[in-house]
Amino acid sequence: MGRLSEILDVLNFKTLYFNFKYLPFRRAVRFPILISRHCRVRKAGGTVEILAPVHFGMIRFGMDGVGIFDNRRSRSIWQVEGKLIFEGRAFIGHGSKISVARGGGIAFGRQFENYGRIRNRRNE
Repeated sequence: MGRLSEILDVLNFKTLYFNFKYLPFRRAVRFPILISRHCRVRKAGGTVEILAPVHFGMIRFGMDGVGIFDNRRSRSIWQVEGKLIFEGRAFIGHGSKISVARGGGIAFGRQFENYGRIRNRRNE
């Protein structure tokens, strides 16, 4: 019952949207990307690739934060127009910001965990 309650807790509209927008159907139904309800989506463009076998919750964005963040005022922000590559499990904590400009890209290695800010700007 614990596993079922975890699944129901994280299956919100943003999680459903992200998985079916960025992944092929066969991968999306496994829900490898979990997005927090508190995440703000500014741009959901670009592409996301997962270069590993997919399983439920292997990529988490805006979850698993540390105690110093204010859950109401410190939101995670997703602004992607470029390319994100995940080479395995990745936990990007509450209050993190991801910004990838058109033509830019970020690759996250295996077992990536971040509880701060991530930014990538296109070289000009």
